[in-house]
Amino acid sequence: MAGKAVAGIPDTEQVLITEFAIKCRFCEAMDALRHMSRTGVNAITRHPNGARAIASRLAPDSSGRYTLTYTPLFLVLRKKP
Repeated sequence: MAGKAVAGIPDTEQVLITEFAIKCRFCEAMDALRHMSRTGVNAITRHPNGARAIASRLAPDSSGRYTLTYTPLFLVLRKKP
């Protein structure tokens, strides 16, 4: 059974596409910012006020922790013969 063509990726067909959420919880907002900086998921180091702007948008949940949620997308494609 042939898979569905994937838009923007020529000469391939879809085998599997899946995603799920990963939640990382931190005790302090700065720990969350440090995590983002070390994992390369943002550009904090490029903007002098970047960390402050992000920190001002982070709010603790009901348990007082700061949560970052990642949603990785996994694509399994097959090259068309």
